[in-house]
Amino acid sequence: MIWTLKAFFTRDLKIEISYKFNIFFQFISGLFFLLIFYFISKSLIFSDTDLINKYGEDYFIFVSLGIIFVDFIMISLFASSNSIRNGQTFGYLEHIFSYRLDVVKIFIASLAYPFVKNLVRAVLYFVFVSYFFIGKLNLINILDLVLALSLTLIPFVGIGMISMAFIIYFKMGNPINIFASVFSTLFSGIFYPIEVLPNWAINFSNIIPLTYGVEFLRERIIFSTPYNDLLGNMVILIIFSFVFIILGSFTLRVSYNLSRRKGIISDY
Repeated sequence: MIWTLKAFFTRDLKIEISYKFNIFFQFISGLFFLLIFYFISKSLIFSDTDLINKYGEDYFIFVSLGIIFVDFIMISLFASSNSIRNGQTFGYLEHIFSYRLDVVKIFIASLAYPFVKNLVRAVLYFVFVSYFFIGKLNLINILDLVLALSLTLIPFVGIGMISMAFIIYFKMGNPINIFASVFSTLFSGIFYPIEVLPNWAINFSNIIPLTYGVEFLRERIIFSTPYNDLLGNMVILIIFSFVFIILGSFTLRVSYNLSRRKGIISDY
């Protein structure tokens, strides 16, 4: 497994390096996006007492943590399915599968480079926001960010497996990632508190892993809430992880086996 992770990581890194300015422009575009919300936040402030007590008065801190979070999760979610789709399009997917590696291991290996790259980018964004706008930066906050992102990513790894299964079998852009990204962005409290949503929408928020991950991060960064008070969020994320990883692994293996029997692995 270590060899597989290293091989996929090295391949993706070489591809990324071949586009010399790509990483730089991706990072700069993210900073501009954060700055847009900084200036928007200058005209906004939470007026509801309950919201102020829960999220503080600074909308920019609230939304910037949400943006950093959703940027990391969604880019990681799309990375693996894009990698498989490219393999189908350019004809090297069957060659990868010819190594007799478990399809789940191939999926996890395809996440190695995107995970490291996006984690570094998320940390850099967080350092930028913390130093220039929040006014405090320490190692504990960075570790909180890494913990929250990692715990929240695991359920989405399972969702990514379902997405990859769809691509392998149906050979087309799949609705799984779109569905997950739209629902997570709309209902997990990234740009606005979930408390402003109607009751039926709050029910959707309660079944989205991103809701609990971003709440964990905000509680730690804004109010330094003790870990004991946030155990509920972590337990829920762990439960989501088990459910989606098991479901995703099963779906991916079924899709792969069906595609092999039909001889359509390399079709696109």
